[in-house]
Amino acid sequence: MTTQISVSRRSIRVLRVMLSGIFLIASANHLMNVEQTAKRIDAASMKGFAYLFGDPEILVILSGVVMLVAGLAFFCRLPNPVGGSDPPVSSHPNYPYHSGRTGAYHGTLI
Repeated sequence: MTTQISVSRRSIRVLRVMLSGIFLIASANHLMNVEQTAKRIDAASMKGFAYLFGDPEILVILSGVVMLVAGLAFFCRLPNPVGGSDPPVSSHPNYPYHSGRTGAYHGTLI
């Protein structure tokens, strides 16, 4: 037996904006405070592991750029290469995205 939980479009949009905001704020912090973030890596107990990947300042800049791209892509609703994209539209009448069903979705994807 499967349980269906209906979620409104507004709550998914709010979640998307808030989650992308986390990435955007973190990327801005990394890109504007490179030296400070690199100093935190130097003060870490496992800094040797970070040094295996290269210079901490370059790593901070690269991670800031990656978070910026990921935050903008998530905010703009670009497809995720890892998974977790929108579910496909099904012709099954009990599927919540079915075009014949009334309700919050009414045949449209989020």
